[in-house]
This record gives sequence, C-alpha cells and structure tokens, in this order.
Amino acid sequence: MFSVSLPLYPLYAVDLVGAILMILISFACLEKAFYLLRHHPDHLLFVYLFGLSLSFTAFALSRSMGHVVRFILGWSGHPHLWFVLAPFSGALNTVFILLAAFLTFVFPRAHQTFRLLEEETQQLKETKEALEKAHEHLQQLYRTLEEKVEERTRELALSEQKFRRLFEAAGDAIFFCDQEGRLLDINPAGVQLLGFTRKEELLGRSLGEFFACRGEWNRYREFLCAEGQVTNFETLLLTSHGEERYVVITANAIEYLQGCHLGWQGIMKDLTRFREMTERMIYSEKMAALGQLAAGVAHEINTPLGIILGYTQLLKENQEEREELQLIEDQVRVCQRLISDLLIFSRPSPQAEQPVDLKEIVRQVLEMVQPTYRKEGIEINLHVSDSPVIRGDPDRLRQVVLNLLSNARDALQGGGAIHIWIYRLRRGGAVLEVGDTGPGIPEEIREKIFEPFFTTKPPGQGTGLGLFVTFGLVKEHGGEIEVFSPPAEERYLRLGIRTLFRIIFPEGNHVSG
Repeated sequence: MFSVSLPLYPLYAVDLVGAILMILISFACLEKAFYLLRHHPDHLLFVYLFGLSLSFTAFALSRSMGHVVRFILGWSGHPHLWFVLAPFSGALNTVFILLAAFLTFVFPRAHQTFRLLEEETQQLKETKEALEKAHEHLQQLYRTLEEKVEERTRELALSEQKFRRLFEAAGDAIFFCDQEGRLLDINPAGVQLLGFTRKEELLGRSLGEFFACRGEWNRYREFLCAEGQVTNFETLLLTSHGEERYVVITANAIEYLQGCHLGWQGIMKDLTRFREMTERMIYSEKMAALGQLAAGVAHEINTPLGIILGYTQLLKENQEEREELQLIEDQVRVCQRLISDLLIFSRPSPQAEQPVDLKEIVRQVLEMVQPTYRKEGIEINLHVSDSPVIRGDPDRLRQVVLNLLSNARDALQGGGAIHIWIYRLRRGGAVLEVGDTGPGIPEEIREKIFEPFFTTKPPGQGTGLGLFVTFGLVKEHGGEIEVFSPPAEERYLRLGIRTLFRIIFPEGNHVSG
C-alpha cells in the first residue's frame, strides 16, 4: 500500500506534521475559547466559539489520529487493519464536522433569541431600577410622612394638653353630651355646680335630670336642635342636694346635621350669687324708697293723730260716752305705734355705738316675755355655745329679738316650742338663730315676708311691719338675715323646727348713722 520510494517521503512527513499541528492548533483554540468563556460565561458568542472549538478539536483528534494510526499500521506491516478502522474514523470526522456545522447554523438564531432575551432582561432591569427608585421614593415619602405625623401628633398632644388644662381649670362648667343629652364629659367646676364630688357619678346621666322645669329642658333641646346653637339660655337647675342654681347656658351642636346627630358641647355659668346680689340690691333700693315714703307719710299723719288723741282725752273727761272715746283712743295709739315703727326703719336716729353682749340682749328680752309665753303653752329653749360681742345699739337689738320672738309666737297658736341659738362662726361673725315648731312658711310667700305691710294675720291683728323693721335694723348693724322653712340641717329637724331665722352680725362692726 505504502510506497517507500524517495519522492513520497515529504508528502508523508507533511501529512504527519500537519496532523500534529492541527491537533495543537485546535487545542490552542479550545484553550483560548475556554478562557473567554470562563471570564464571560453569559456571553453567547463565547459559548458558540467554545462549542465550535470543541467540535474542531474533536475533529482534529479524530482525523489526525486516523492518519497516525494509518501510518503506524502501514509501517508495521499490517495495512489491512486500516481498512477495518477507516469507516469508524470517517464516521467520527463526519459527526464532528456536522456538529460544527450545526453550531454554526444554530448560532444566529440562538444569538437573535439571546438578544431578545437580553433586551427583555434590560427592560426588566430598567423596570427593576424604576421600581427600586419608586420604592426608595416611597420610603422617603414614608419617612417624611412619619416625621410629619410625629410632628402633628406632638402638636395635637400639646393642643390637647392646653385644652385639658383650660377644661380642668375653668371656673365655669364645661360639658359634652351625646345626641340624647347624656353627659359624656364635664369639668370639675361642672361637677361641683351640680353638687357631686366625682365626675364618674355624673357621666351617662341626662343633663335634663337637673333642670328644675321639664318644659325648660324640652325648650332648650328643641331650640338647640333647630338652630344648632343656643346663647345665654337662662334656666334654673337643681343640684343633687336639692339646692337651686340659676345658670346661663351657651351651647352648640357637634357636627350639626339634621338635628344634633353627634351631640352637644356647652358652657354653664352659675349666676346664683349674682342674681341674689341683684335681687338684694333691688330690694334695698325698694326699701329705701319705701322708707322715704314712710317717713313722709308718718310726718304728715303723726301731727293730726296727736290732735285727735288730745281732743279725745278732753272729751273723755266731759262726756259720758267713754267706751266709744276709749275705742277712738286705742285706735289712735295703734296708728302711733305703726308710725313709730315706720320712723324706726325710715329715719334711724344716731345712737352711740358700744360693745354689746348678744347673749345678754337675748336674756333681757326673755326675762320680759317668758312668763306670758309660758301661759300660752310656748316653751323657749336657749342654746349658747359662745358669747360673742358685737357693736351696736342695745335698744334696737332688743327690738330685733323681740320682733323675731313675736313672729314665732304668732306661728305657734295652740302652743309649741321656740329655740334660740347663739354662737360664733369660725370665719368671724356672731350668729343669732330663732326657730319655731309652727306650720312653716309656704314657699309662695317666703320671698314677701320682709316686705312692708305684708301679713298673713286677719285684718286688725297685724300691721305687717314687724319683719320689715327687723330687716332694716339688721342691715343698720351691717348684718344679714335669712329665713329657712324648713331648714336643711338635721339638727334642726330633730327638734321639729319648721321655720328658722338666721342673723349674722359682724363682730366689732360699727353701727351706721
């Protein structure tokens, strides 16, 4: 098969050397392709080059080894064996060439697919980056919002703290109600105004429970729901102890929509003391005007009464109709006593002020009236816990005590008991109290008993000036007089007291001229 003639040796040598060089070159290309693939594993071109180099290397090994084996078998004297191996060598060469061709054919499509994937990947990457930026922006907004929420929370907490301090420290009652008028919250001033000690005792109760008049409560609700607010609504409240409180309410509906759906909020101002002072001022002015009128009337009547009395006494000495003249004289003297009482109140004469033991004044009056009162079945009890000294006119103070005892005596028709208390207040001031076990004073006339000429006695049995003069004498000494019928304290009720007059004199006060 192989010719050993000299001219063929160069061809065999070139064939053998070429085969070896092809192996070396293919391995060099494979190593370079592997290097590129290792540093750029995601690059499709380098994957293709590595696969192509691998195919060509396999082809070079298969073809070159086939040539080498053929030469070895030829030189060793077994050329027939090559005819057995040649088909296998050719088949391998064909497979490796086809593999290289397949890779070359597939690469453009794979490259296009990879490029599409790369573009989509780039879009996904850009979308991811946009999402990351949006996420970062949202985080920044969240942090900013969180800071603003914290700032607003601090401001709200500070505002609530200021409102709570104002709410708790306000001198007027501040309240919040639901749509049914039930109290949801009320400040300490409101709790005290309604006669309670703890706010929890009030919460859930209707504000209408404390209105003295149910009609006023209905009018208040109707006006508030119709207008959405009410300003300076004057009404009378009853505390938990039954005490009356004259208040002015200013309120408005919370979220006013078709009839107070959410509730009300408002302020109640207690004007009880202001009203009492106003009434006292009006009463004092009325008494002063009446006093001036009484002084004028007394002056005008006193002179003709004196003349009538004088001529009546002369006629009694010369006439036989002494009974009729005696009746005229008695009625004239009644008129003179009436005028004397009016003059005591309307034109007090200057008196020398002096220290007066209040207990001694009462004792002197009791010595004078007690025998008569006992005959009428009236018991007088004196309770003295102290002996306060005031400054004033003893005669006029005795007149005050006598008038109060006479008033109690008139109330005890058929017998009963009179109690007198004398004591000193802790805050200063002497107290004189006169109470009786009579029927009491009806509420409808309680405000009129100190008015002049007001009396419940039958005509001809009273002038209606006793308590009126007493009021004036007490005021003259700088004192205050009150009436309770019945008194609220248990210690009076146990004794059966139905009417109690309480006079408070300032200790060491100077009598007004």
